[in-house]
Amino acid sequence: MENNKLRVQAPNNTALINGEKPSMAFTQTGENGIQAGHVDTLNANIQIVLPVAERLTNGAIKRANNALSKEFYCLFVVGDDVNFDETYTGSFLVDDDRALERSYTDEAIRDRFVYLNEEDREIIKTFPALFMHENHKYGSTDEEQNAYFGRITEIRPHGQKVKVKYHIISSIPQQQLNKLLDELCLHGTNKFNELNRMHWAIKQVDLFDELNSAGISIL
Repeated sequence: MENNKLRVQAPNNTALINGEKPSMAFTQTGENGIQAGHVDTLNANIQIVLPVAERLTNGAIKRANNALSKEFYCLFVVGDDVNFDETYTGSFLVDDDRALERSYTDEAIRDRFVYLNEEDREIIKTFPALFMHENHKYGSTDEEQNAYFGRITEIRPHGQKVKVKYHIISSIPQQQLNKLLDELCLHGTNKFNELNRMHWAIKQVDLFDELNSAGISIL
């Protein structure tokens, strides 16, 4: 991508203009570039794309870049047999009766994705995800328990269950999520909420915006 690089052309030390060396000159080629000689403030839109790690059959890691949705996110509350602390990639199973339950996923969203056909699976893989274990207490947890922000690298029917492969990107103190029930569309109260029950739900929420507004860093 040599043509897209910004190159600095040093001035010729022997060439003088009015007894002074000329100013530094910039040459830039390629599309969608921004060049600024001198500005006090420069505003530019930057799209952050998070990497996906997928392990191939030969053990190598394949990476693909796909932008994550700002319209929906997935919530996975899983059993203690899944250890997110030990590896940033892995898989787990969700029982069919805990997948997209009407109690926690709006009916219109459930009806759209419940059949998990190929198109559904590809769309769901663009949703950012929160992964966690059940709260250690009713409606809350201790400060040591972490939830995890990441993405789904594969999701498909697996007998009477749903198999999910994941890629963890960062950790979040889970108690902070217990304080964001309304913001994250989590059902329940401070006595019992859906982080107390193993399940998979899809929420129509801009997860990035809500976490950022709460001061929670995920990158």
